[in-house]
Amino acid sequence: MKLDTPPIRRLGRRIGRPAPLVTLAILLASPAVLARQSITAEDIQRQAAIVAGMENVPFQIGTWVGSPVPIPTDQQEILHPNALLSRQYSKIGERGPGTIVTMLLVHCSDVRDMDGHWPLHCYPKSGWTKDADVKTIKVDGAGSLKHDFAWVRFTIADGGSTPRVMTVFYTFILPDGRIETDMKAVSDRSKRKSDSSKGVAQFQFVFSGDVTPERCAQVAKELITGIPMSLRARLGMPTESEPNEKKEPGDA
Repeated sequence: MKLDTPPIRRLGRRIGRPAPLVTLAILLASPAVLARQSITAEDIQRQAAIVAGMENVPFQIGTWVGSPVPIPTDQQEILHPNALLSRQYSKIGERGPGTIVTMLLVHCSDVRDMDGHWPLHCYPKSGWTKDADVKTIKVDGAGSLKHDFAWVRFTIADGGSTPRVMTVFYTFILPDGRIETDMKAVSDRSKRKSDSSKGVAQFQFVFSGDVTPERCAQVAKELITGIPMSLRARLGMPTESEPNEKKEPGDA
């Protein structure tokens, strides 16, 4: 499903209208619903703002130009995403490794919905083989911030004389500002249902071919910088030059 398909656009327009949003918040904030889902009215408003914010991510970021990329239906069913952006960005005037990338930004309202969709889990299930050790790479953020991303390379035999290569660069963002590269760490930090229901976001940058960690980090920096700061803040990505641990839960 593409982000800009008619149902998603209609959802974004409804969310952008104050009256329906207030009605939705009142309905979902009823004691019965909150008791069942362990979410608050503030959570509902944040989720709606994230959906609307993803619609405002520009198709041109610096010298990168994007176009929508569909997400397989089976992945949609696993993720149950609150908001999803999938685009292929191409670097204007450049060719070669790292000049075309698929950027996936997904937000799940419940951490448990993300468990089946992270590179070391889902790509091997689709036939890809990890052929290099996972590396943790620092990506420059705002000020002196550096965000941890994981770099991993996969191969698959698709009938050609040599295996096809894919490089994936990814990280998870928790709403309190923590950045994690391992799904187990994300799950361990969200064992309580009240914490899990705060949600989690994931950035994935997928490249065809063998792309160096340094090039992946540069591409990620350039594209993330073009995402509205208000959306990054709502997802939980730190936007100030201070350590993640200084942020209190719920600050995002």
